[in-house]
Amino acid sequence: MVVSTRKNRFNSTDATLKSLDEDLLSPSKRAIDDGPADNDVHEGDSSSSSSSSSSTASTTSSSSPPSKKPRLKPDLNPSSTLYSPFPPLGLVTLPTPPLSIVRHASTYNLVVPLPTGFQTLNPSLRPIFKSRSLPRVLGTVTSIEATSKCVAVGCERGLCFYRRAEVFCTFPTQDPVTFLMSFGPVFLSLTTSSSSSTLTVYSLSDLSSSTPAAEVVSTQTFPAPYTSLVHPTGYVNKVILICPNSPPILYNFKTKKVIYTFSNLPPIHSGWPTPPPDCVCFASSGTLTFLNVKLDLQLFTLSHPTAVTSVSFRVDSGVGRFSPCLVTTAEGLTVWDLRTRTITSKRAQGANHHLTSVRGEALAISQGPNVLESLLFDSPTAPPRVLRQRRGHSGPVAAVEGTGDGFVTLGRRLIEVSLKSSALDREWSQGRGV
Repeated sequence: MVVSTRKNRFNSTDATLKSLDEDLLSPSKRAIDDGPADNDVHEGDSSSSSSSSSSTASTTSSSSPPSKKPRLKPDLNPSSTLYSPFPPLGLVTLPTPPLSIVRHASTYNLVVPLPTGFQTLNPSLRPIFKSRSLPRVLGTVTSIEATSKCVAVGCERGLCFYRRAEVFCTFPTQDPVTFLMSFGPVFLSLTTSSSSSTLTVYSLSDLSSSTPAAEVVSTQTFPAPYTSLVHPTGYVNKVILICPNSPPILYNFKTKKVIYTFSNLPPIHSGWPTPPPDCVCFASSGTLTFLNVKLDLQLFTLSHPTAVTSVSFRVDSGVGRFSPCLVTTAEGLTVWDLRTRTITSKRAQGANHHLTSVRGEALAISQGPNVLESLLFDSPTAPPRVLRQRRGHSGPVAAVEGTGDGFVTLGRRLIEVSLKSSALDREWSQGRGV
């Protein structure tokens, strides 16, 4: 009884090995096998012993090709400043158009314009990546608008949509794109000529897929050369079009109807929305006019000796009972308290600077000729201090000398630029130069 049990056990083992050999050396498997033809086992072979089956299995395992070691690929981390594509050296930003701040869950990024594209910086003002250059037929950058999904870049003769650093859609235009505004996946583009302007609505889709798309939803032409747009806080599908030679109008871009014309205002050249709803701030040379849009009522005005270049409002927990309004002119930065309508502090800075507040934080980003500064407000009434800055040449570079890890440029400043990391850049000159 014990002998028959052992015999059945050996017979089952032989059958298992034979079936395993047939599976491993089936016609589909033999096509991959690189061993000699003498070791192939055909269906007519009769080898029932365990020794022959074991030798066949060992021959098959020895004739199989050796496994290849996986090739190591470099870790091209997009957040690394060393492997970032096309890192700009010495070029920080243009003075115009204004930069765009993209808010994320717990941080933010800066999208700053360059002559033929844009670059993205982290809160430490270190570059993350630079975009691909625009097609030459489109000209230079005239406006920029960024969201968490894509970036729209307006040019002299067209509009490009980017996803990260690559262009996925291009629309040619006859006139320069002077202003861009976004409402989620909907973008507004304003092109301006000498006597007219055109407002075009674009709709973007499939931004998370590999094939994003953009299409034109509507187009409206106006007889006045409008140059900028303002979206009043709390208004849906409505914007205010601003022109220096014509009164501003409230326009519904979904129904394509002009709702109201503000005819009681002086010539306006720019405007900004305020945190409270139904209120907009208009700039006319050095005068700021705060207007109630719903009632068409002028609330109050703020006067400056020189023309206003930008207006921003602090919206963070550190303002307390104050309502700081940040105004930049040719003389510098002026901080107003809107509740008392008095000046709380001033800060001198160069001309052609734009200031943008970071929503939810006591920070503001100052943008000038090839310079970016992160300003920190320690107090609602004290002037801000420079927390971080990134600076390059404000004029043409006169000489370039290569070093081991970078090069030295001589213009109005003597600057050493590192090829390894932007954190190693340094300025050797003292002051503003000659």
